[in-house]
Amino acid sequence: MGIDDADFRPAVVDGITLRRDSRVHNEVMRRAAAALSAQRELFDKTGKIADHLSDDIMCLRKSVLKRRRLEKIIAESGDPHEPLTADHIVMFGVGYGFQHALLGDVEEARWSEKYQLMYSPDGPNLEGIGFVEVKTSRRSPLKKDDRAAGMSVEDVLMRDRSEWWAYILGVMKLEGLTEYHLEHLWVVSGEAEGFTVEATKERIERNWGALSERRERRRAALRDGTLPGVDTRRGAWECGICPFGVVEPCMSDVLRYNLANPE
Repeated sequence: MGIDDADFRPAVVDGITLRRDSRVHNEVMRRAAAALSAQRELFDKTGKIADHLSDDIMCLRKSVLKRRRLEKIIAESGDPHEPLTADHIVMFGVGYGFQHALLGDVEEARWSEKYQLMYSPDGPNLEGIGFVEVKTSRRSPLKKDDRAAGMSVEDVLMRDRSEWWAYILGVMKLEGLTEYHLEHLWVVSGEAEGFTVEATKERIERNWGALSERRERRRAALRDGTLPGVDTRRGAWECGICPFGVVEPCMSDVLRYNLANPE
């Protein structure tokens, strides 16, 4: 549940007054937006908007619409960064802040000439460890139902974070690895833990085949000026969190389809 303006009112206790001051929030968000924008890779070595491995993980319609919006922003203002809302800044800021506090400024945007694709390992080749992906989530490590089902923390992460494994296995393919590492922060409980991810070459290739098929469908839509079909989502749930859900034709097409074809 969000916080409404009516929920704020000054508190006076024992000679101390606490009141909301939007000037503080707005300035902090402005500075954070500038810092986050500098972290987001949008261009390949030719100066064009680059494909990123993360574009092939989630909804391909969302990826195509985002590309169109970025191209429009660049054409109108020359600024490659789309505006960030305060909610986006907080969400991404927690992740970037945690990553930077642990690893420092080590994230590296890499370009695969072979696959014409960017990817960004969080902690490239940490001494004695290797590649480390830093992630945060707002779900508790184990809920009551998880414990009742006899699930482990690892079981829950494997079940709930398929997009993480798709991305990590994608980097494994690009870097020729079969082992990767993860440091994860559960924001709500304030706990963190490290994990090692191992994958067989067959599993890595299978993941790469699925991503490559999705990438070609997305790139075909970009070439043709069309939108990928609704079957190029990971699930109907994506439409509920997509910032492009109010952009035609998604609103008239995808959401209507979801209602008519519940999963």
